[in-house]
Amino acid sequence: GFENLNIYNNNWILYNDATADYLSWIYYKNDVWRFPVIGKNPNFGLNEGSTIALSGVIPFLALIFKSLKYFIPNSFNYFGFWFFLCFYLQSYISFLLIRKFTNDHYYSLVGSIFFCLSPIFFNQIGIHFALSGQWIIILSFYFYCNDSLDKKFSYNIFLICFSTLVHFYFTMMLSIIYGVLAFFNFIDKKNFSFHLKKIVILITILFPLMYTLGYFEIPTQDTLGFGYGFYKLNLLAPIDPSGQNLDGVTLWSRFIPDIPNATGGEIEGFSYFGIGQILLLIYGIFLFFKKKREINIKKYSQYILLIIFLLLLSVTHKVDIGNYNLIALDLNKYFFAALSWARASGRFFWPIYYFLLFFSIYMISKNLYKKKRIILLSV
Repeated sequence: GFENLNIYNNNWILYNDATADYLSWIYYKNDVWRFPVIGKNPNFGLNEGSTIALSGVIPFLALIFKSLKYFIPNSFNYFGFWFFLCFYLQSYISFLLIRKFTNDHYYSLVGSIFFCLSPIFFNQIGIHFALSGQWIIILSFYFYCNDSLDKKFSYNIFLICFSTLVHFYFTMMLSIIYGVLAFFNFIDKKNFSFHLKKIVILITILFPLMYTLGYFEIPTQDTLGFGYGFYKLNLLAPIDPSGQNLDGVTLWSRFIPDIPNATGGEIEGFSYFGIGQILLLIYGIFLFFKKKREINIKKYSQYILLIIFLLLLSVTHKVDIGNYNLIALDLNKYFFAALSWARASGRFFWPIYYFLLFFSIYMISKNLYKKKRIILLSV
């Protein structure tokens, strides 16, 4: 409701992980500025404290409003504004992405509603504030659609750096996408110096920024957490309507029943499309294979490999379908330790989720007449 947009109302924030994010912001706002690690938050947390980079306070907003702390009361919070911003950008950027390929304003407007009403977007709003910034993934797609090779990768370098100012999971996702697409571009163009220059620029900006925000304040071994292989994706997640928010387990469908999972942690891999989107995706795949009887694997190899890589990272070494385990591998402890940075690995399905969402909308736009495709999408 509108009351939640009240910047002095904190009642709706005080639950579960959201409480820690709110308290982290309050302690950070009331602390002095510290240099060179301006994100250090020593008064909040155990022992030596914490940093804004290691909590869900959305660091770039925390920095902006901390600079205004003498003009705002102690009860001020910006999380309602952040949600408003996320809804706006989720809708507007997806509109721009669809319009770029269809050149149809009305179709793009209807298509953008699917992104704005995405279950995985709504589900995170009730759990982790910072992870509502999924528009960053869609913006990355939009940048990669740029006709200029230099802008395509330069814009995404700066987006990767900006993502550290929101949440590190977005940084990992965008870095994987960048790495795969840059590799295929290098294989195709043989432009080693071009990509070497881009990587140097990325490292030069990214690591000092992460240091300043406080990503390296805690020893590496202390940032490795339990969860990889537990907080993961179930292979039936796209059609499983069972999610979890502050009200507990919630069904996102009146028609599809809850599909039991093998582990309780697979709730973190919630990726339900919704019946409308499932039907659109099936129809989109049908149109794709109908139009392209002989699929050029080489043409789509970069996207296929990217999807496979993100999917493997999401399902981890313990592959489950429903409540049945298909594969359970033992990982080398050092390899497992490195993967524990992505302990809630089910989230790495999000780029695939939005890619398939756009794919179905795009395929329908290319195979149906203007009025028919808008009616179909609206229904």
